[in-house]
Amino acid sequence: MPSKRTHYELQQHSIFKPLVFTTVIILIILAYYIPHITDKNAMETIKKNSLKSVEQIKLTRAYYVENVVRDLKKYAPQIAFSYKHEGVNGVVPLPTTLIRNLSDIFSEHTGTKYRLYSEYPFKNRKDRNLSEFQKEALHYTQKNPDGIYVKRDMINGEPVLRVAVTDYMTSQACVDCHNNHPDRTWEKGKWKLGDKRGVLEVITPMKDEIAANSMVKYSILGLITTMVLLLMGYYSYMFFRREKELVQTIEEVDQSLQEEIIISTKKGNLLEEYKKAIDLSAIVSKTDINGVITYANYEFCRISKYCSDKIIGKKHNIVRHPDQDPEEYERLWKTILDKKIYRGTLKNRAKDGRTYYVDATIIPILDTQGEIIEFLAIRYDVTEHMKTIEFAYTDTLTGIPNRNQFERVMLDQLEEVERHGKPFTLALLDIDDFKTFNDIYGHLIGDEILVMLAKKLKKILRSNDFIARWGGEEFVILLRNTDLEEALKRLNEIRTTLSDLKHEKAGRVTVSFGVTQYREGDTLASILNRADKALYKAKNDGKNCIRTL
Repeated sequence: MPSKRTHYELQQHSIFKPLVFTTVIILIILAYYIPHITDKNAMETIKKNSLKSVEQIKLTRAYYVENVVRDLKKYAPQIAFSYKHEGVNGVVPLPTTLIRNLSDIFSEHTGTKYRLYSEYPFKNRKDRNLSEFQKEALHYTQKNPDGIYVKRDMINGEPVLRVAVTDYMTSQACVDCHNNHPDRTWEKGKWKLGDKRGVLEVITPMKDEIAANSMVKYSILGLITTMVLLLMGYYSYMFFRREKELVQTIEEVDQSLQEEIIISTKKGNLLEEYKKAIDLSAIVSKTDINGVITYANYEFCRISKYCSDKIIGKKHNIVRHPDQDPEEYERLWKTILDKKIYRGTLKNRAKDGRTYYVDATIIPILDTQGEIIEFLAIRYDVTEHMKTIEFAYTDTLTGIPNRNQFERVMLDQLEEVERHGKPFTLALLDIDDFKTFNDIYGHLIGDEILVMLAKKLKKILRSNDFIARWGGEEFVILLRNTDLEEALKRLNEIRTTLSDLKHEKAGRVTVSFGVTQYREGDTLASILNRADKALYKAKNDGKNCIRTL
């Protein structure tokens, strides 16, 4: 007994370490990723708001030039335009001066500061000194086609986001004014339409935004950490408990087997004594060398729902589940025909259709000449344990494999294509206008549409194809041993069939496909990226169509 406890403690220790390691790695990744994403989103939001503010200022200036300046020059030519306009009758501000004045007003009342500067100032600002950021912004916007320069900075000890946007010459009136103004500091005729005149900068304080984001990210991180720890704790407990039971049972059976083998060898009735040792504690069966069942104990009949007299003489694959990987059975037969012991987990189906899983040990029984005379199979019911694992890889809404399972299958497929070179094609499909269904009919109808589509796809796909829910209204189909030409024929048939799909309330439902074939050197990320781009193209080309890349 002490040896058994020591063995289990070693097993538990070896299993627990990777669980702890995996949990720590997940938490470390989340601790970095969540703050990174929240900060990035905050900066992106501020940037978008800043660009909107700049656009509003530009529109204000354009309106001033086209509707005020032009009319004043035409109908009130006695009115002058100057940067020295405050408190002076008969003088109105230049467009640039107007923008500076408005920027000062906005800065004073909103906290967000606006700056307008250029490498070519008028005489009244020729002595001003540009800051390092302003020099960087002017240099960057002049060299880059998008004309946008963004930088996180500190001003007076407070964090800010500075967004500088190129100010273009967009009006001929502005060009003429700048080329002929008496207070210019540049040569006459320098400017033309489309030239980069300078920079409009928006300086937004980030103190409140950072505080709000910190609260959000720490709340999210705390919630996810708690959930991860609870889940890991629960599954660790369930796994260790089941592992302990299995280890204890296996050790007891192994010890019993060893003792019975010795006794049976001495008495010459090995098989009879072996049967007595394990018949009441395991699922036991025997087959001949062709896999025909010659013996099945009570536990075998109980779990398979077949009576003993109905099962004897049948092929053992009568309990084989159609979803069981055929390659695993190939490995099983290769192992036992090589006179080696097979160990593995198998998915079976009982007579009443119920699925059950067993941990199987299959032993070739040899005669005195070393030739196989039959096979002895000892199994243990691990259905509950496997269902726990299966739950993690199944989409709870549609009942089809989820994204986690698809990624596992795809990694296996990539290894397969590297070994054997057989082509495969990947298709991403997206329900057209799904958001509209949700908005108009509600999420329950949206869920019904997802379930309806999943059932239809499972029904019309080949048994060798693999389908999974990728996320939201997106599904992914793996067409094994299928090149692009053959896949397009098949997918067009599927798309045509789905075009007739109707929901009793929402009406007709269509889908768009993005399709790509495996290319040498492809990774999971690269092939998915191509399929996603193809799907995006299908959406832009009118939906309910197939596009390839």
